Amino acid sequence: MFERLSRVFLCVFVTLLALETLQVPVGPLDVRLHQGALIGLLAWFIGRGVYLLKTSQASLRPAMSQSLREYALLLLIFVVFAGIGGILHTSLAPTLTQTLVFLSMALTFFVIIYSIRSHQRMRIVLASLMVGTVLNIGFALYQALAFKFGLLDFMVFEGRVNGLLPEPNWFAIWHSGIVALLLPMTFFIPHWFARKWQSLWWLLLFLNLVVIILSLTRASWLALFVTGIVFYGILLWPAKYAPSTVLKHAGKISMLLIGAVVLIELFSLTKFSLYERAESIISHTTTHYETRDGESMSKEEAKERDDIVTKKVKDVNVASRMEDYRTSLSIASEYPLFGVGFAGYKERVGETRNTSNLFLGALVAGGFPGLIAFTLLIYRQIRDSIQYIRQKHLMVGTMMLNVTLVISISGMFNNGMLLAFIWMFLGLTAAFSFLPRQKKEKPENYSSK
Repeated sequence: MFERLSRVFLCVFVTLLALETLQVPVGPLDVRLHQGALIGLLAWFIGRGVYLLKTSQASLRPAMSQSLREYALLLLIFVVFAGIGGILHTSLAPTLTQTLVFLSMALTFFVIIYSIRSHQRMRIVLASLMVGTVLNIGFALYQALAFKFGLLDFMVFEGRVNGLLPEPNWFAIWHSGIVALLLPMTFFIPHWFARKWQSLWWLLLFLNLVVIILSLTRASWLALFVTGIVFYGILLWPAKYAPSTVLKHAGKISMLLIGAVVLIELFSLTKFSLYERAESIISHTTTHYETRDGESMSKEEAKERDDIVTKKVKDVNVASRMEDYRTSLSIASEYPLFGVGFAGYKERVGETRNTSNLFLGALVAGGFPGLIAFTLLIYRQIRDSIQYIRQKHLMVGTMMLNVTLVISISGMFNNGMLLAFIWMFLGLTAAFSFLPRQKKEKPENYSSK
């Protein structure tokens, strides 16, 4: 019974984490739904731990115990330096509040690792991730279709048709993480699921690409581009798969990507030009429409006028991020040892601002010791994934590496240090390395060089 209860809490927790990306508060205290499931899961762990200690059955595999201690030490260093910095250089109340929030993020990280101790548990978590993803996709497409048919009164976030959400970056990072998992799951035959599920993974991959494109976010597009290159590069070398096998899979992904773009353009699911957005990502500029008298207007309004002047102006998002980077480095140079805590940046710059960079966020919060500790945590996950790849456990190794790359690259543009789903993905990546090793996976129509 207790084992079943833990599975229920685990499924609910992981599924509801997807809804965190919607940034919808529940109640006046801004409580997120997944937090209740986390409390239930934690209560079960405490109860089980007390029972095992009383019956002298508590044990962890030596390798797992050592790895958990290493992760715990890195996070402890981070939170101690950030906590001291916050107490010394920032107001006490927000410092304590935000430090407690970060501790709940660390708790999410360890709960995910400890929950996934077998391949059966990994299957449960991956299935729950996909269920949460379907809920997110359904919401995004509902928003897009409501906008398309002019049903603005039925939109949850009226008029948001670029990212569909108040913060499209978080939404896109979640779905980029899911694509990072699905790339190896569609190339190999996952031993967690029957072969009949392959068609579903391809469908989910397509729908994820649709909503990621709809988000129009620079971070997710770049993260997936780099991740895809690394993934196929590993398959060709050092994995040495036949180029025809790799190109066949890459061709399917390309067709899905083209299909997603065609679907969005065909049904006009966004008022923004995908071409102009892609161009702005490369050039860091946006197209500005105005009359000869200087009156600004949208692209749709400009189509009906013949006195329009088109200008290329610097992307306001790029300018804002650059300002955040400069401010972060300035604060870090002033407080290099302890930082200013998790609340220090907002107190100095404004509640609506953040460092716009995950690693700069670690630097500002915990000084250089905090940055080193957080970077070592990411490095450890990359190192473990490479070790798996070298040992020919390619599906698990590439899943670990893909997810870590997505979080790290998207983290260059956004600071999600205090978002539970970010730590869930990091915990999931760490948990892969604790699973019992399986035989090498082979893709369909496999042929080696």
